[in-house]
Order: sequence, then C-alpha cells, then structure tokens
Amino acid sequence: QYAPPWVSKRHERLSRLLMMMMVSPMLQVAVTICAIIVPTVLVAMKYVCWTENRVSNETLFREQTTQTIRDEFELVKSSPWPLELPGMSKIIVYETLKEKMLHLRGEQLSEEARTRLRHALMERCQAHVAWLLRLELDQRSIERMKRHGMMSEVDFQRFSRFAERLDTEVNEVREEAEWLCNDTGCNSLASTEIWRIAVQIWHQRRRREELKPREDVVRRHEAKSGLKGLKSGFLNSEAGSGDSPPTDKESKVMKWPRVLPSCEAVLDYEALKAACLAEDALLTKDETRQRLRKALMERCQKQVPWMLRLHQERRRLRGALQHAQWQSDATPTTGELRNLEDFEKKCTLESAKVKEEANWLGERDGIPGLGDRIWSEAFEIHAKRNTNKAKHEKARDNNHDRLIKAYAERSVRPWPSELPGLKQRLTYDQMKGTVLKQSSTSAQRAMLHGRSAPQIVGAQVACQLRSALMARCQQIVPLVHRLQAESRAFREAVKMGYVDEDAAVRFEEIDYSVKAEIEAVKIEAEWLSDHTGTKTGMGDQIWPAAFEIYTKRRAEVAEQIKSAQRQLNQIQPRPLNSVVADAVD
Repeated sequence: QYAPPWVSKRHERLSRLLMMMMVSPMLQVAVTICAIIVPTVLVAMKYVCWTENRVSNETLFREQTTQTIRDEFELVKSSPWPLELPGMSKIIVYETLKEKMLHLRGEQLSEEARTRLRHALMERCQAHVAWLLRLELDQRSIERMKRHGMMSEVDFQRFSRFAERLDTEVNEVREEAEWLCNDTGCNSLASTEIWRIAVQIWHQRRRREELKPREDVVRRHEAKSGLKGLKSGFLNSEAGSGDSPPTDKESKVMKWPRVLPSCEAVLDYEALKAACLAEDALLTKDETRQRLRKALMERCQKQVPWMLRLHQERRRLRGALQHAQWQSDATPTTGELRNLEDFEKKCTLESAKVKEEANWLGERDGIPGLGDRIWSEAFEIHAKRNTNKAKHEKARDNNHDRLIKAYAERSVRPWPSELPGLKQRLTYDQMKGTVLKQSSTSAQRAMLHGRSAPQIVGAQVACQLRSALMARCQQIVPLVHRLQAESRAFREAVKMGYVDEDAAVRFEEIDYSVKAEIEAVKIEAEWLSDHTGTKTGMGDQIWPAAFEIYTKRRAEVAEQIKSAQRQLNQIQPRPLNSVVADAVD
C-alpha cells in the first residue's frame, strides 16, 4: 500500500500476463521456445561475428609442434628430400661477397677480406651439415629398400639427385677453402679439414642452445657405401682424427696458478739436500741418496698432472685457433695465450732443473743418464696411480652395493655399543698422571705454558708415553676402517628403511666417539712431539703412522696363519677349519 503508483501498475500487468499464460497453453509454449532460442542465437553470433583476438586450435597445435621440433636435425629427418640445396641463400650470399671483394681488391685479397669470406663459407657449410648427417644415416637403408623394391623409382631418383648436388657442394666448398687459405699461410689441409670443423661447430652450436642430443646421430657410423663420391662416413673419418679439437666439455678456459704446484716439494727437496751436504752424508750413505731420489720423484709427481693439463690446453687452443679461421666467436683471447705461455715457461724451467738434479744424483750413484729417464718414469708412476685409483673406486662402489644388500637382508654385524680400547686409554691416562705428579712444580708450570713433553718429563718418559698412545690408537684402527668403508652405505640404508632406530642411534654414538678419540689422540701426539721436543705437526702424522703399523702387523699375522697351516698340512693333510686360524691369530 506504500509502493509508488507505477510499481502497482507493473504488478497488475504481470498478473494479467500470468493469467493469460495459464489460460492459453500455446502462449506458454511460445514463451519457453523464445527463452531457449534467444540465448543460443546470441552465443552463436558472438563466435561467428566477433573475430578480434581469436586463437584457433590449429594455431595452438602449430606452436606446440614448432617447440617440439626445435632441434634442427630432427626437423631435417622429418622433411622430404628437397629438390634444391637447402642452403642456396647462403651460397648466394657467399658468391655475392666473393664477387664484391674481388671487384674491390682484385686477386690480392687482404687478410680481413679473406676472414670475412671464410666466415661466410662456414655459414654456407652450416646450412648443409644436418643434411649431410642425414644422408650418411639413411643412404644405406634407402639403397637396401630400393634393392628390395620397397621404394619407388621416383623417390629414389629424387634422393639420388639431391645426393649428387650435395656431393658437388662438398667439393666446391673444399676448393673454396683451399683457395682462401693458399696465400695466407694457413693449413695446407684446409680443403679436407673444413667439413670436420663444420661438423664440430654445428655440434657446439647445438650444445650452446641446450638442445638434447639424439641417439640416432650415432647410427651414421654404420654407413659404409655412398653415391657419387660422397663416401659414407667421410664426416666421421675427418671428425675422428687425432688432431681434432676438444669438445665443449673440454673447452673451458684453464686457470693456471701463479706459482708452480710443486713449490713445496721443491723447498722440501732443497732443504733435504742442504742438510745432507752439511753433514757430508751424501757420498757415504746409500739411505741418504735414496731419500733424495724419493724426494725428487715426489717433486716430479706434483708437476706431472699440470704438465698433462698443459698438453690438453695446448691442444684446445690449437683447435680454437683453427676454428677462429671459420667463425668469429671462437678466437682465444690474448690473456689466455699469455697465461699459457707464462706457465709453460715455468714448467720448462722446472723440467730442466729436475733433469739436472737427477743427473747429479745419478753420477753419485753410478747411474748415468738418470735425467733422461726421470720424467718418463714419473709419467709412468702417475698413470699407474690413476689406474690403481680407478680400481679402488670400482671396488669401493662394489662394496657399497654389497653392503646395501646386506643391510636389506639384516645380515650385517651390529655396531659396538662402546668404544674399544678402554684398557689402553686408562693405561695411558694413568702413566701420564703419574709422570706429571712426580714432576716438579716448575715442570708443571712449563706444561701450562705449552712446552712439549720431552722438555718437561724427559725424552725417555716421552718415548714411553708415545708407545702407550700408539697402542691406544691400534685398538680403534679396525673400527675406523669399518666406519670409512660402511658409513655411506649405512646412512643410505637408514634412508631406505633397512635399519631400525636402535641400530641407527648406536651408529651415531660410536661415530661421535671415534671422532672425539681421533681428536684427543692428535692433541696428545702434538704435546708429546718427537725425541727432540721441537717438531710440530705430530698430531697430523700419528694416525697415518697408526694405519701403517696396523697394516704391517696384519700382514705378519696373515703370514703366521699361512705358515701354521702349511705345517699342519704336512703333519696331517686335511682341510683346516677357521678355529685353528683364529687361534693362531
């Protein structure tokens, strides 16, 4: 009753309309049809008439396909054999540039002009490298399909024409390369090297674009026959030559050290030599000369890896300079060349000094010509060390897999709950405590000021303490060996769920205890020093010495077991069980 007049009139009209619809079923059907048709017509007009910012499915699929076949070689493999050379535009560019240069400068081209022509010629090669690789990959199978009637004559003729044109292009590029390099002092084999270099540059560009390499490229090695002089595998035979420049993986710029890596070894050798000459022991003691020869060989071993890297870097730069003739972005910088030359001079000087020292030692040992053999022996020792290192790594990986399997089967012996060698630790602590109690007040005060044990308790007592400390080390050496061999496998087994929680906690505790014991022994060894009481660094030497002593004792025990087994076999030839070996051990 409070609504405006126009609202009440609208309600009246709506009420009238509803009454009419209820009265007339035909009108109700008409209204329903209109409610369905009108929105449908509007939507259809939107998609039919409005054309702005439309993206069709075809466009979307085309973009996706373009991203999928970004690899040039995959695109070439999926294309039919062309009627003309695909790099015709590059050929025209090169020929136009060549005519322009000859017209401007005549037959006597400058080095800059020849460089521009070489770069244009390499771009001309790059347009055909992928097709050459495909030709080598497919020509054998195509010829076999033709013989078995699986390929039509028209398709085979098209393939043959393209192969002939590509062969002609290969020969023309070789002639152009030879012409460009004849008068500039370049490599006389440029005509045969250009396609090898082109293939390498093509692969480098693919890697630079982070394209995934394809395994199908390797199959071109199987091709053996070709058409019209394009012998299958000619790209591979050139690319596989011994002087080929290294790949991108090897082409990282080498950072050379400012001083020789063998600098410390040189100082050690010179100090040892000076000490021997001061004592006049060089000519009288064979042991002294043997120490000098060993120090000199160690000096060589520090230098050998860098000499090998120097050879590789020379090879890389030679390949880079060779590539620089054909592309503009491969020229080594002057800084690289200067650093290489400086380090090479240092290596040459060091080699001459080592040879001189080896000859000097050889004269005193009656071994002439030792200087001519020392570097070959050093390289041989380095190669043997690398071989042994590779074998050790392989054995370590095999042992790792075996341990993982053993942890999965729950067949590994458990880790100890306590650190072994408790008796030896108590013995050492008691000896040290007794000695310090018996020492004077001034000696105890000197210990607080950092004086070594021989200067406080005397050399004899310090030697006894060193023996007790070494016995303390020997008790945990087997556990240290086991931790070094099994810790990585144990942690992986824990992640895989092969180890229960109690065993993992026990391992962490024993690992922490061993590390703490190693550090404590180092501190004690540094305090005990040597018999003079002035030598430092004993803390870093005690554990290698402990491992060496343990290895020798283990070898002695193994020899005793073998000897006992031989004696028992002579008395009563029968297979021995492990109890006898354990008793002998």
